[in-house]
Amino acid sequence: MANNDLALIEALVTGQMSELEYVGNDSDFFEVFSVENILKDKDLSFEEIELGILDGPDDGGIDSAYIFIDGELINEEPDNFDFLKRHSVIEVHYFQTKYSASFKERAIESIQRTLNDMLNLNVDLDTFDGEYNPQLLAHFELIRKIIKASVTKFPKLNIKCYYATKGNKSTIHNKCIIKGERVVEDIQATLSGSEASFTFWGAKELLEEARKQPKSTFSLVTKEGFSPDKGLYIALVELKNLYSFICNEEKQLNKSIFESNVRDYQGNVNVNKDIQNTLEEPKNEDFWWLNNGVTILGTKIFTSGKELAIENPEIVNGLQTSTEIFNFFNGSQNSEKPCRERHVLVRVICPETEESRDRIIKATNSQTKIPQVSLRGTDKIHRDIEDYFVTKGLYYDRRKNYYKNSGKPIAKIISISLLGQALMSILLHKPNVARARPSTLLSNDEEYNKLFSDKIALEVYYKCVAVLQKVDSNLKANNTIDTGVRSDLKYYVAFGVSYVVLKGMPTVNSIETLNLDLIDEDVINKVLRIVQRDYGSLGATNKVAKGNELITMVVNSINTLI
Repeated sequence: MANNDLALIEALVTGQMSELEYVGNDSDFFEVFSVENILKDKDLSFEEIELGILDGPDDGGIDSAYIFIDGELINEEPDNFDFLKRHSVIEVHYFQTKYSASFKERAIESIQRTLNDMLNLNVDLDTFDGEYNPQLLAHFELIRKIIKASVTKFPKLNIKCYYATKGNKSTIHNKCIIKGERVVEDIQATLSGSEASFTFWGAKELLEEARKQPKSTFSLVTKEGFSPDKGLYIALVELKNLYSFICNEEKQLNKSIFESNVRDYQGNVNVNKDIQNTLEEPKNEDFWWLNNGVTILGTKIFTSGKELAIENPEIVNGLQTSTEIFNFFNGSQNSEKPCRERHVLVRVICPETEESRDRIIKATNSQTKIPQVSLRGTDKIHRDIEDYFVTKGLYYDRRKNYYKNSGKPIAKIISISLLGQALMSILLHKPNVARARPSTLLSNDEEYNKLFSDKIALEVYYKCVAVLQKVDSNLKANNTIDTGVRSDLKYYVAFGVSYVVLKGMPTVNSIETLNLDLIDEDVINKVLRIVQRDYGSLGATNKVAKGNELITMVVNSINTLI
């Protein structure tokens, strides 16, 4: 019987490229497709997937790489590593993706050699200048810093390697399997105490994962409950049933049901310890007497006896409680503890409007120490930007992956981070910061309030994004610029073309009147040549793009054009 998996995966890749209006070839999209499906439980946005792509000349056989610490993606170097906890879980995922119908030994050998070089902490990374591309070296520089910073915390380090093609996994030559096993052995020998894996993904495995649809309705078994009003249900829930509610099929914490604005919050260490103690050393009081409980938002609630079916649930308050309950039940030593018969108070609310939803999120977190940066997306200005962008054919993803899950085209989804990078590059004249630490704008109250204000015309936000998109599209079409270099240059070019067309430093007022038609291919290429020249003269590295020297050189060079 014919194996149709190859034909089906090709049809699926082609179909999704068309639906998502992907700009690039099928090989490039297959990489995005593979990462999205293999790491489906990580709920990555298309932008986050692209940030991890290292594919290009001298990539050492590693096409993309992603770092997670305690389940959270690390895609920029933090100011410090104070957030690391004792026994933190550090996961690193390495991908080799080839849009071919077979698996090759050489690809595995390349990954093995690269990891042996890069993970040997006794060898300075400068040794490999010229052998590996700057983006790959920057990734491993960050990995090394994380490993060294966490050494006193005794973390759990897990390195996972994936080799994905559209081939048939059952026909992989035994030599490939043996070489994959050697990659694992080498990692564990180099980094003592680490866990490692090397898995092969073929057409069949990718199809099976792609067919899995995100779950939208979740069941919660209650002990006692009542509905005092329409769209509201209050109940006591056994701790073991809340644990089941927040777990996925693999018994991992299901991050997708935690509201994106608050799920990154790691919580206060002392509060976490108090919750742990309450769970591990139960007294006469029930758990819910000593805890504020959990608030869940949903779009609909259905009741059947004592079971609730919640459509599109989002835990917006009680992240620490939920996480500690998960940690408690995940510990096998706790399997027989009496705490299993205790309860937590759960409120389920179905707000009628987006404005109501945002108010609930802010109000339920107002008495906790969640930083305001975590709640930026609920500010009215972001709802206004979202509404305005729709009139321009764009989708402002202030709720992470809302539009991705709705099947909107990749290039038309604008994240808060992307808008922040556009504003930082063009209005704040800091393309270096946009490249190095895009989260800075959201964490700096003074700069945030200056740029995200109802005193600024919504057209300004649109035009900043439009400029960056025009530049990025131009650079993507340039076959001489690989992915990593494009990431280094695009913020400088976006700043530069705005500067040239406006004949002066961009301001809020001048951007509002900017004629986007003047930013054409000719202007972009002129500025690109200047940025490339200055970037090259300083060494053409990731560090150059993130440093302070390049922007000064670019401004001086552009002044010769205006």
